[in-house]
Amino acid sequence: MVVRYVAFNYGRRYVREVGVEIAFNLRQRLYWHLELMGPRFFSQFPTGDLMARAINDIALIRQLIGMGTRLLFVLGFSGIIAFIFMFYQSASLTLMLLPALPVFAIIGWILAKKIFNQSTLVQEGFSTLSAQVQENLNGIRTIQTHAQEDREIDRFEATSDAYARDYYKLMFLNSGLTSAMLIATGFTTLLVVGYGGFQVIEGAITLGTFTA
Repeated sequence: MVVRYVAFNYGRRYVREVGVEIAFNLRQRLYWHLELMGPRFFSQFPTGDLMARAINDIALIRQLIGMGTRLLFVLGFSGIIAFIFMFYQSASLTLMLLPALPVFAIIGWILAKKIFNQSTLVQEGFSTLSAQVQENLNGIRTIQTHAQEDREIDRFEATSDAYARDYYKLMFLNSGLTSAMLIATGFTTLLVVGYGGFQVIEGAITLGTFTA
């Protein structure tokens, strides 16, 4: 237990440090690349879009490296070891779970695809919102001169509401994916308990094997 605790905490800290270092290097390279761009580039890509890529996109990459790598390693390694151990203890009980796995994989793939599309909309909304704020700040004197404050406030509220709706929908999809994982876990546990209990009653496996 002590070795596992030390290895787990050291590995988690190391992976997070790698993610932070990669994010730092990406932002440095992005900054120096932007320094080389000319007026045509900045007229084609608004400042809000560049800010969204420098902040949100790189933050997502850091989370992918930090959290995604750790989860992939832990869940993948644990799943393989658990499957081998279960198959060794009771092949029939293990094979009972296999038909449900493709169904869970398809549901997860569908939800992940929807999350990806919705995340793209959120990123675009953040880019639009940032660009609008930057434009208003740069042209605040012009807006005040032409008495367009109320119009710009209404336009900002509309953009902000659209961004909030997209973000809420993204959170809803993320919650749906988490709920689907919990349902899948509960369903597989129900299968193990039901069919495993039946095998114990029939004498196919022992109570100790079923508990393990």
